Amino acid sequence: MAIYIPDPVVKRLPMYYRYLKETENRGQVYISSAELAQLMGLTASQVRQDVNAFQGEGRQGCGYPVTELKKHIEKLLGICRQQNMIIVGVGNLGRALLRHKEFAERGFTTIGLFDNRTCNNAWNKNLPVRDIAELESFTEKHRVDIAILTLPAVNTQAMAERLYQCGIRAFWNFAPIDVQLPKDAAVVNVHLDESLERLSYRLKHPE
Repeated sequence: MAIYIPDPVVKRLPMYYRYLKETENRGQVYISSAELAQLMGLTASQVRQDVNAFQGEGRQGCGYPVTELKKHIEKLLGICRQQNMIIVGVGNLGRALLRHKEFAERGFTTIGLFDNRTCNNAWNKNLPVRDIAELESFTEKHRVDIAILTLPAVNTQAMAERLYQCGIRAFWNFAPIDVQLPKDAAVVNVHLDESLERLSYRLKHPE
C-alpha cells in the first residue's frame, strides 16, 4: 500500500537525500534530528515530523541510520533504478542539461535527443540528435520515463500532449508556460525568470 506524503515533505526529500549522501560519504553511521535540522535550515521537530511522514525509522539514543534512511528515500524518489530521459529541444539549455553529469550519477540517463531542425552532431558524437518526426517510433522501441522540454513556449503544450500520447507520464518543462496534462501525468514547470525575480526580492528585502 502506497503511503501518502504531504507535498511540502516531498519537496524536501531530495534535500534529505543529498545531505544523507554527503554524511554517508564522510563515514558517519548515525545522524540526529538536530544535526539534520542544522544542515537543512529546519527545526529538529520539523525533521522528526518529516521522517515520520515518509515512514523513516530512527534508533533510540542513536538517531537515524544514515545509509538505511538514504536507501529508503531512494526508493521513495524512484532513483534506485535507471530513469530514461529524452530532451526535446537541443538549443543552449538542452545541451547544458545534457552535459550535467550528476543526472547520470543519480540514475537519470538521457537516451534520446530531438529537435525540429538539422543539428551539427560534432559537439556530441555519442548521442545523435534525431528529427522530431522520429518521436513515435523511438518511444515504441525504448522505455522513456521522463521528457525534458526546452522548447519555445508556442510549441511546448502541443509537444507535451504528443509525448503524453506516446506513453510518457513525467515532464520537466523549461518553457515559460505551464504545461497542462491529464492528472496521471507528473509535470514540473521550471520558470528560471521567476527564480531570478525571487532573488531580486530577497536582495531588496533581506530578512
